[in-house]
Amino acid sequence: MGKLADYEYLTFAVTLAVLWLAVEAGAWIARRAGPKRKFERGYLGQATGASITILALIVGFSFSAAMDRYNQRKSYEQQEASAISSEYSLARLLPAADAAQMRALLVRYIELRIAFFETADRMERASIRAERLKLESELWPIVERNAGTSPTPIMGQVVAGLNAVTSQSGYSQAAALDRIPNGTWTLMAMLAVICCVLMGYDTPGRQPLMLRLVLPLIVALAFFMISSLDAQRRGVIRVHPENLLRLQEDLKAGPKQ
Repeated sequence: MGKLADYEYLTFAVTLAVLWLAVEAGAWIARRAGPKRKFERGYLGQATGASITILALIVGFSFSAAMDRYNQRKSYEQQEASAISSEYSLARLLPAADAAQMRALLVRYIELRIAFFETADRMERASIRAERLKLESELWPIVERNAGTSPTPIMGQVVAGLNAVTSQSGYSQAAALDRIPNGTWTLMAMLAVICCVLMGYDTPGRQPLMLRLVLPLIVALAFFMISSLDAQRRGVIRVHPENLLRLQEDLKAGPKQ
């Protein structure tokens, strides 16, 4: 289920089809079993209601967890843009040649970070990560060279600023990998199937087709939303690098002095 959840439209279609088949399977079992006695119908209704309640709780918890991860990714993107902007401004404290080199590297760094948020292809992301690490290996010697020749509190700010830039990119990378566990998806899927089988078994053939589709459709929509929030680079709900793009536009319009 974890791999399927990377594709929200496929998740919706598969979930709807499987759960509708589960409802029909429950109805088929009920017809084969024959009429139920009154006390059996009472216990069955309680079991169905309890199962749907547990499913709703787990789906709600998963939606909340996916929303928290989404907000965390947005927060890290904003913090990363702020760290790069600050370091770009602090570069003026370096000698002119080093300042120009650092700013040029930071502009390219912004481009790579934007591509990190927008690229879905795994091979391209690996290439972007390799180039980002290469840029960081070029940025640090500039700072270290000046910090070594002029170990002042001002240079300490420049070092701390670059450390914040590289750290924030790591936080964003970790947040992108922080997904809802596969075990949670499996548990939700199993509970959803059980609920649909119980619902079909409870009312075999007595509900119109559209009513039998209500629970599968609701669960499929919930899975669709959770999948969209949980995926970093896919889905209709994604973290767009708005702050990084705005910073890139500001630097193109006029470098900070």
